[in-house]
Amino acid sequence: MSPKDQLVIYNTLSREKEPFVPLDPGHVRLYVCGPTVYDYVHIGNARPVVAFDVLYRLLKRRYSHVTYVRNITDIDDRIMTRAAENGEPIDALTNRTAHAYQADMGRLGALVPGIMIGQVVGITTYFAPKLAEIMVFVVMAVVLLVRPSGLFGEAGLAE
Repeated sequence: MSPKDQLVIYNTLSREKEPFVPLDPGHVRLYVCGPTVYDYVHIGNARPVVAFDVLYRLLKRRYSHVTYVRNITDIDDRIMTRAAENGEPIDALTNRTAHAYQADMGRLGALVPGIMIGQVVGITTYFAPKLAEIMVFVVMAVVLLVRPSGLFGEAGLAE
């Protein structure tokens, strides 16, 4: 690939533009934080969807296998507060606003990620468990991501 065809992305950690080099050239993975579904969509919710939709489409053209994951947060103080203010169960609020979010993003023409994590009852085109039900797995994944020695440490025991 010539330098002019190289994908360059801003790295927020280094605060520099850097060539994109996938960890596994055979399988690019893209994880994007989605909305916290306590209210209807606003322009701030749409901006990252559009930006990452463009990136996802570009990666799909350049790489043979791209996994795109976006979460929907259904556990949050704002959700509990809004549900109490509305006098409704949390799942009623999050189901309604998650469906509205998906519909609005569809109207923008954004592709649906291959994997969604969150509460989206009735949308069956991808894996969508309630975040509350898989929290233990989320915590384990974070531990594995931040500890180079893995979940059980160098000695083989959880610390």
